[in-house]
Amino acid sequence: TPNVRRKKTFPLSVPTDNLSGNISIHLGGNMRKSAVVTTFFAAAALSLTGCSDSTAEADSAESSPEVTEVKEPVLSERGNLVHEVGDPVIFSAEEGSGEDVLEFTVTDIEVDPECPGPHAMPAMNGHLIAVSVEAETGAEPEFSEALVNGASFESYNWKVISAEGKTENSTISAATYACLNTGDVLPTQIGPGEKVEGKVVLDVPDDSGTLIYSVFNEGGWEWEFGSK
Repeated sequence: TPNVRRKKTFPLSVPTDNLSGNISIHLGGNMRKSAVVTTFFAAAALSLTGCSDSTAEADSAESSPEVTEVKEPVLSERGNLVHEVGDPVIFSAEEGSGEDVLEFTVTDIEVDPECPGPHAMPAMNGHLIAVSVEAETGAEPEFSEALVNGASFESYNWKVISAEGKTENSTISAATYACLNTGDVLPTQIGPGEKVEGKVVLDVPDDSGTLIYSVFNEGGWEWEFGSK
């Protein structure tokens, strides 16, 4: 049975119905042109049924598509899109072909992970946070036209807010760089036509809170972690 995903494009400030899945905003920072940011939210599949008699129901089950309902995007008080781990984010070039130029997903946020690095050391601020990311970039010329400086998930692009609402002053330490083996660390810069998977490690005082990724001037994305 095929899956049908319904999407709708709308301005960031306008409320939408529960089938919304597409957000159009202008991104600053290293974005040269406007882009469409598409956020897919996980949802339950709804099966469509037909007539009441058993034969009609069987025919309907075979012919009716399965519709995936998506949750309405939620903005935090900081103006960021609130995500759950596993929600993908897609950048699409708004001008020109409209091709996707970057898709990334935070697949896991691990508190106090094991550090396999040969020079691993204890957290200096309290707790290490390992953020697992999968990302894939689009082809040229759309990629460079939309992302002038390429894509990056360096530790300085992330910040953490504690469960009490305090923005941590620093999330980087010697322990964050020493935690992982070289092969587990995300590349510093990601170019066109690449697919990467890896981790970034942060060092924070609390074992729960809100993780924020933002490289642009207008909003970002956030995920809750730990037993908040």
